[in-house]
Amino acid sequence: MGYWEELHIQPSLHPQTGLLKWKRYIDDCIFIWQGSEESLSIFLKQLNVNNFNINFTSDISKKSVNFLDLVISVENEQLITSLYRKPTDTNGFILNSSCHHKKWLNNIPLSQFNRAKRNCSRTIDYEKECQVLQNQFREKGYKENIIMEAKKRCDQMNRKDMLENTKNKKSKINNDHISFITTYNQSKNKFEKILKKHWHILRNDKDLSNYLTKNPRILYKKPQTIKQILVPSCIPVEKKQTRTFLTQDTVGFYPCGNCKACKTCQTTNKKCKSYTSKVTNMTYNIKSFITCSSTNIIYLLECPCGLQYVGRTGRSLKTRLREHIYNIKKGVMTHSVSAHFTSYHNSDPSLLSFMGIVHKKAHWRGSDIINLISREETTWIHKLQTLAPKGLNIEIDLKCFLTG
Repeated sequence: MGYWEELHIQPSLHPQTGLLKWKRYIDDCIFIWQGSEESLSIFLKQLNVNNFNINFTSDISKKSVNFLDLVISVENEQLITSLYRKPTDTNGFILNSSCHHKKWLNNIPLSQFNRAKRNCSRTIDYEKECQVLQNQFREKGYKENIIMEAKKRCDQMNRKDMLENTKNKKSKINNDHISFITTYNQSKNKFEKILKKHWHILRNDKDLSNYLTKNPRILYKKPQTIKQILVPSCIPVEKKQTRTFLTQDTVGFYPCGNCKACKTCQTTNKKCKSYTSKVTNMTYNIKSFITCSSTNIIYLLECPCGLQYVGRTGRSLKTRLREHIYNIKKGVMTHSVSAHFTSYHNSDPSLLSFMGIVHKKAHWRGSDIINLISREETTWIHKLQTLAPKGLNIEIDLKCFLTG
């Protein structure tokens, strides 16, 4: 559309041609014509002669014209604007009983009164639109005091200030501070009470304290509608499973028996379908098919004294294990696993046992796989309680839960 305008409209913007002004918003155009009706008719016919499959319909008037949500009129040589409603317009405002945050629902009347005030240049038109809006909100179950309070607040605003560009105004929200973003549900009051009660724990954390406000800042996302649940926006891709000699529906960890890790470490070269926390004695099933060549893996290491370590890798599992074996042999003290084996197991990697426990896959529409496996790693460090001194993990990554 922009290219077409450069070819056919921009060269015609001249008083001698009759075209004084031309403005467009997406596919709605408005222009001022100074010339005869006959020349205007010829101009409109020429617009529809193009190779861009663009076809215009027109609404011509010397007194008023509808453009977007405005009625633009000429009165006493001045432009007057008011709110335009289509003939098919219905009361489409959301019910006040809908499952949305009350503050969000209560702000709807104010936003609509503001829109009416911005669009109506005369007070009489503004008051007329407010009467229509008040009746529509009453039909949708909004309380009278909420409606009238919103109307009162809008009346007190200066229309000139409302029409100013707000893009360059500074936001009141400090983006350096962390917000808790979650989907809205009707248990929000209980959730907020629990979060506020224990907020001091996070505030006392030396790493997080500089990024947290005095009170928790909670932002709610819109929950799914029934339509979105029943009719998803994207069609799920059918998962194709490759048939192997291990049968089609196999899950568990299957060491290859040929890689350096399998030849060096303690492994039975047999499948493992579950794993157990040495701290909680809870057993968990492996829900994916994992081999030494699998990528994007959460893995579990264990030493002879029963301490466990949860790690992650975006590369193949055997590549990451080869690095662990090298570090143990060399007595590297900068990593918790090799440091432990150096101090207590004579730097002997043959005493190390391992298995892949979770295989993560990126969404077919695209996702941050590194962030995804980082979250999974932190989750299993917590579930299996492998954080020192109960295990060999010395730190956990919380940043992955704040992004993506």
